[in-house]
Amino acid sequence: QDDECNKQLQSIREGCILYTGISCSIDEVGSLKDEIVLYLDMEILFDLYGYNGAVFQSLALDMYKLIQQANKKNKYVTLRYFEETKKEIDDFFLKAEDIVSGKTILKENVAMRAITTGCHDITDVTVKKSDFFHALQYKYGILEDPQKNYYGLEQYTANLEGIKLEGINVEDPAIEQSIKFIS
Repeated sequence: QDDECNKQLQSIREGCILYTGISCSIDEVGSLKDEIVLYLDMEILFDLYGYNGAVFQSLALDMYKLIQQANKKNKYVTLRYFEETKKEIDDFFLKAEDIVSGKTILKENVAMRAITTGCHDITDVTVKKSDFFHALQYKYGILEDPQKNYYGLEQYTANLEGIKLEGINVEDPAIEQSIKFIS
């Protein structure tokens, strides 16, 4: 129970940081001078769609409204997700199919419960997945990033892999993965 509570608090904190960062002067004319691309992870996309509950959806919709407001005159903010995020979402829906078909037992997860509720077979899950990606693209204008090579020479200076961090074992797979996502 403490782990679940900590996870919820962490999600709220991350959402508040994102919300604060975007809302900081975004509605002031001329505050955005350059175009920016925000890359959203699976949880934020699920929040926006409502899979993680009404509170998280409300926070995500507030962020989306701020972005729309900033984009009124010129499109300064673009929302995208990485190929890895798409794969993570696909895997999540595959697990939902396993739950609906009886291969796996549903563990307590708000998004998984939202997806599997009302599904009688795997085609119902497929329809929900299709609806999800359709809404991302056509309702919110969020697409998978077309860039596939983040490690070419032109992006080399923007990546954090290979740097030495004092006191941190960057070869730990979890830390290595975190550094990759930050890059």
